[in-house]
Amino acid sequence: MQRTILNPEWGISTCVEVNGIVFIGHHGGHTVNGRKLITIEEQTDNTFQNLKTTLEKIGLGFEDIVNLNVLLKDIKDFHGMHSVWAKWFPREFPARTCSTTAFVDDHCLIQVYGVAYRK
Repeated sequence: MQRTILNPEWGISTCVEVNGIVFIGHHGGHTVNGRKLITIEEQTDNTFQNLKTTLEKIGLGFEDIVNLNVLLKDIKDFHGMHSVWAKWFPREFPARTCSTTAFVDDHCLIQVYGVAYRK
């Protein structure tokens, strides 16, 4: 088992790999350099940028994601999230579930977590 911890101060593994299966911990994107992102589109794009950074650090990419679960603060943001999703996943779609939840940070509109596979 291999653990990747990009932000040790958070006290969680960013991802854990077991036999080529990579369990991706939650990723969000509600701030950039201390600036709060307001719209679901901004936050979704930044969330995927953060996820891309994590995947690249372990030698993977978006094409290796097999499942990605999306958590939204408000289901009304679904279409805005999906419009950005389509830019990041133009052809090879992972399995996806989308649900709503409350977040610890009131400003957060989206988080994702999922599974990737190392070929």
